[in-house]
Amino acid sequence: MTSATRTIRRAAVAMACMLGVLAPMGAAQNQNITVNDLRRENDALRQKIDQMASQLDQSTQKVDELETRIRQLTAQVEALRTELANQGIKPRGTSGQPIVVDEPSFAKVSADDPYSSPEALLLTLQQDYERTATEQRWAAMSDQRQMRMISDWARGASRRFRSRITWHLDVNAVRDVQNGVVVIGNVIEPASGLPYGSQEVTLELTGSLARKVLETPETEVWRISGAVAAAPRMNAERTEQGFFNVPAFIGPYAEFVLTTRVNSLTPVSDEMASEDGSQR
Repeated sequence: MTSATRTIRRAAVAMACMLGVLAPMGAAQNQNITVNDLRRENDALRQKIDQMASQLDQSTQKVDELETRIRQLTAQVEALRTELANQGIKPRGTSGQPIVVDEPSFAKVSADDPYSSPEALLLTLQQDYERTATEQRWAAMSDQRQMRMISDWARGASRRFRSRITWHLDVNAVRDVQNGVVVIGNVIEPASGLPYGSQEVTLELTGSLARKVLETPETEVWRISGAVAAAPRMNAERTEQGFFNVPAFIGPYAEFVLTTRVNSLTPVSDEMASEDGSQR
């Protein structure tokens, strides 16, 4: 949910409270009003508040849908640019001249540090998948037997690939949910500020962690500490990467999923200020 939407919600709640206070005051000034009149007026106010809440929920849902659609379209554009680049085709404008497109810059991803980012963990799983497939000769098996072997590999990988993490998360979106907030962003390299890739991380935060995010909506980068675990899964219909590659493709019948647990988070700006103070 955007900050504008939260502002609208607070305004609606304040207006509802004001209506609830003013109604009895007006009634007290007119002693001819009966208890039934007050009940009818309160019922009408409740209906009005319910209508306002319903309209606000609908507006909030539309905003969330638009944000989701924007991210989907952005991913489609990036995927199309990559596809055109792989084919050696340069997009052209209406004048027929090639369009100059700035290629996204990413930090280096290495399987030597598999828990430095989701992209590094994905690369590690892809290498482990290929090694296991070669050792067990999956290619020589029937599709059904191969899928059973991949299911076994996925369960084993979810137990083997897990670790404590400290990530810098560049926030793309924050959404209010019933018990907290959902934060969506990309893990970036602390030194350069560059993302490791386009793989988004979704964090579900509750309690004091959620309140911290809501109380500092201006924070763009969080330092998060916690744990990550690979959770690859077998998908009988996923035989190739596909155009959009969501979820990320590990290999035939296998796709990339991870789970995260956040124990603490700190605005990176506060962390940098603390380091500067300690150096003085």
